[in-house]
Amino acid sequence: VVWLRDGEVWDYQMDPGETGQQRRNTLVISPLERSHAGNTMRCLAENNKVSQAPYTDIRLEMNMPVMDIRLVNLPSPLTAGSDHSVLCQVTGAHPPPQITWTVTKPQGVTELLSGRAPSLSSRGNLSTSVLDLTISKEEHGKVLTCTAKVQPDLFPPVNISSELTVHHPPTVRVVVHGDKDLARVVEGQSVELECVVTARPQAQEYRWVKNGEVVSRERTLQIIPLSSVDTGKYWCEAENSEGV
Repeated sequence: VVWLRDGEVWDYQMDPGETGQQRRNTLVISPLERSHAGNTMRCLAENNKVSQAPYTDIRLEMNMPVMDIRLVNLPSPLTAGSDHSVLCQVTGAHPPPQITWTVTKPQGVTELLSGRAPSLSSRGNLSTSVLDLTISKEEHGKVLTCTAKVQPDLFPPVNISSELTVHHPPTVRVVVHGDKDLARVVEGQSVELECVVTARPQAQEYRWVKNGEVVSRERTLQIIPLSSVDTGKYWCEAENSEGV
């Protein structure tokens, strides 16, 4: 009586004390390893009197925990307004794991996201779930998490997280210091205009423009004293690596 593993002889030692017409070969695999998963073990009974030896096949189906989990196609930093199909790739788990996506706000509130149903590789050892994201600047500081769980609760869940860093072009507003009405200022007075900017990363350059011409590259524009030549349309521009 011989045991074959995927067609190759694995164990031919008979059990001690077996005599007479009944022979026994007890297969013991200890410890079980990942390499045994999916193996076909064949018990083959041979003698010289039969041309076709009888046999029985047993396929080893093993429950196995996650070996590795990773996020793919999630650059850092991200750009506001961009679209990304983020992959969560899980290897080594059997049966194929359940994969879920969550996002946690800086305040600690966690929200469940809807990713695509996991796909399984041809060899059955890689499960991939895809999450489609449209990035806004409000996503900055949130933590994206992918969790893999082998049912039914055979092993602890495994997860991987990434904090989102989102860059965006500057948004600008003008603050008039002293609560002055610019439509009513008179010659000889002073005006101070501040360019208040929200940007990530911080703005590297500021420009005050009057009637299409740059008049200052400071964040604050001071006109002291006002004269008739200062009349015009003013606006502020700010620039960072993401744009103006």
